[in-house]
Amino acid sequence: MKTVAFLLFDKVEVLDFSGPFDVFSMASIAMRQELFKLITVSADGKPVEAIHGLRILPTCSIAECGPGDIDILIIPGGATDVIDAIEAGKHADLIDWIRAVSPKTEVTATICVGAFFGAVAGLFAERRATTHHAFLDKLADWTKDQGTTVVRGSRYVNSGANGPQIWSSAGVSAGIDLAFRLLKDQSDHAKIPGVSADQIGADVALKTQNLMEYNATTNWAAE
Repeated sequence: MKTVAFLLFDKVEVLDFSGPFDVFSMASIAMRQELFKLITVSADGKPVEAIHGLRILPTCSIAECGPGDIDILIIPGGATDVIDAIEAGKHADLIDWIRAVSPKTEVTATICVGAFFGAVAGLFAERRATTHHAFLDKLADWTKDQGTTVVRGSRYVNSGANGPQIWSSAGVSAGIDLAFRLLKDQSDHAKIPGVSADQIGADVALKTQNLMEYNATTNWAAE
């Protein structure tokens, strides 16, 4: 069973993490067995206050979840003040944790302006990346010395030919589409009795999509 971790912090955008969380959790319901272990992680393990006041109690702190403990890391974003906090160095502990954990994951994915955590952590060096359309120019500026290609007009982007796969999505709801793509790819390696190996990923994604009554959006540009 693969562990999917969602990084949480104050002012995190709710749908950025809850959308992908629901995709992975619904997959287990759709297939009637636990396919993924889902955890939420914050700096100190104490409750965080998401945007508009929603309070969430994380599963654990970053000190309790280290390199090798996570298969898929999801880094959500938030409002403009999240970018400001990153720029001011207020999330340095989370940045350091991302740097330590990401190389040991199979996939690290940023959602919306979570890309700015990735930018500071160096995840996009010599890779492609995207973010919310309103912040593409800022992401290009933050990564201009890293050899990063900022992709415009894409729902999500994969950039991980060497080492862990590094994915990024456009804003908010685009994280759901990225999660479905990850679900399809990651389910290829799951062992599900009665389902052929070459159909596992597609079957899991489709059955989950039908359960959620979600009309998947076609990616707007080449991956």
